[in-house]
Amino acid sequence: MGLDTIPIRSEVMSPPFEQQGIVALLQEISQLLRQLALSDENGVIDLRRSPLSPAQREALLTLLGQGEVSAELTVMGRSRVEETALAGVWWVTHYNEEGVVVAELLEIAPIPQILLSVEDELGESQDRLQQMIDGIINGGSVK
Repeated sequence: MGLDTIPIRSEVMSPPFEQQGIVALLQEISQLLRQLALSDENGVIDLRRSPLSPAQREALLTLLGQGEVSAELTVMGRSRVEETALAGVWWVTHYNEEGVVVAELLEIAPIPQILLSVEDELGESQDRLQQMIDGIINGGSVK
């Protein structure tokens, strides 16, 4: 009996049903990271539109891990930005004024959009700084 007579059967194993949503999201994140690396194009996944159960959401949070950077902003409600353990993958949560989650996103970008300064704000900051400098030069004090 030679090796060529042994029947071989190949099966593709798929993850259990409860993990399929997580695997699909991980594949989407992978694709968006590839897109970012190749074309500098950011991507966003709206987790509120994904059919994740609370357990799946927690599993995804655990799988992505925690990075070194987090930020909290207060603009028309609170927003929390947290880096995951994967460079370029950010977990962004927006709350309304009552503290209810209104948006939960995975942003695939070097820096999340909400943390970038707007050009108008940069100009205003430069104007305010120049006024401070002029005030000091003209005999004012530093406050």
